Amino acid sequence: CRLVSLQANGENITNDTVTITETTGIKALFEKQKFEVSITTPTGGTLKVYNGETEIQSGTQVEYGTKLRIEAVPDTGCRLVSLQANGENITNDTVTITETTEIKALFELLVSADNYDIESTNATCPGSNDGKIEISFAKQLNYSVTVKNNDDFEKTETITEKTYNLTDLYAGNYSVCFTIENVINYEQCFEVIISQPQNLSVSKSAFVDNEVTYSLSGGKHYTVVYNGESMETTENVIQISLLKRKNIIRITAEDECQGVFEDELYYTDADNLVLFPNPTKGNFSIIIPYSEEEVDVEIISVFGHLISKEKKPVSHNGLIDIDITALTDGMYLVKINGKTFRKVNRVTKK
Repeated sequence: CRLVSLQANGENITNDTVTITETTGIKALFEKQKFEVSITTPTGGTLKVYNGETEIQSGTQVEYGTKLRIEAVPDTGCRLVSLQANGENITNDTVTITETTEIKALFELLVSADNYDIESTNATCPGSNDGKIEISFAKQLNYSVTVKNNDDFEKTETITEKTYNLTDLYAGNYSVCFTIENVINYEQCFEVIISQPQNLSVSKSAFVDNEVTYSLSGGKHYTVVYNGESMETTENVIQISLLKRKNIIRITAEDECQGVFEDELYYTDADNLVLFPNPTKGNFSIIIPYSEEEVDVEIISVFGHLISKEKKPVSHNGLIDIDITALTDGMYLVKINGKTFRKVNRVTKK
């Protein structure tokens, strides 16, 4: 404590002496001494000092013997290195004031986001689980990594090496979060996307003269095999010129697991209808021009008698199928009437 005042009958005593000339009352007033507390603002964290439940600011005067509580909290990726009062380490996060006091906290950056190198490998096929997440660390520490997605997948492991691989993953959006042993309030999270190729989609969008057009989606490049010859393309719309016969078209994307499209087309023109097999045991087909959707078919004997007449829809690959198994063996005329042509062919049943 310190002496605040010394008085005799209300008058200050000087030189610590008083001359008695009357009835005299002598009083001394003491108070606890106060000391300034300075708080050095740190980088890499926060430093707060409390007197009871009240936070005090740097420069506050505090009474002798006051016990202050210290709160030092590191920022994300930092850790507390030291906490000191007048150069002495503070224990139990408290300090008792007996003199002018300077309180300091020292933090250091442990790791930044650059500490983590994360690479992902996409799934090779739709629905496959061969995706991968590969992680390397700039600093070798004791990490805990948690990987999870929205499909109830979650895995947590402790990593002490400088690399970590997680395999057998399906396509999806994953969160990858790291904590570090003995580092409080630290978590570093990243979003990782594992994609997968789309399914191949092919549609026949047009057929003009002898050219068929296909619209493609699901890939970045495509392999088209046409009548045994192969070509590569990155176009989403392709045109193929058909030969006057059976045409086989096969289309794939980057990987056959995305799907395989196969088409079998028969092409002819109105001047040259193709009938096969001929001779036949009863069933045969006729290649019809692609401009036709439906034709009239007449079966006529060699003597000119009409045996049958019916409408036949033209199939998607340009054929109509005819059955004459009920007729006796011999030669017959097959008359085809379409919107753009009229044609008579001979067929022999054996």
